[in-house]
Amino acid sequence: MSISLKSSLFIVSLLLFSSAIIEARNAMVRPIKIAREAFEAQFQKELRGKKYGHADRVSPGGPDPHHHFIQT
Repeated sequence: MSISLKSSLFIVSLLLFSSAIIEARNAMVRPIKIAREAFEAQFQKELRGKKYGHADRVSPGGPDPHHHFIQT
């Protein structure tokens, strides 16, 4: 084989290999994208339902000293 034919075969094999790696990566990213979109949709739904934000509960005596204290 001539050098140019070997070079051409090498380049073609590199292109095929790199495209296979890109396809494998895309196959791994797809489920992550779907999960992220589902999480964002659920978060927006809950945000519209006001499950986040200002709490309705009121602490009767201020901060609980058992859980809220300053360490020295």
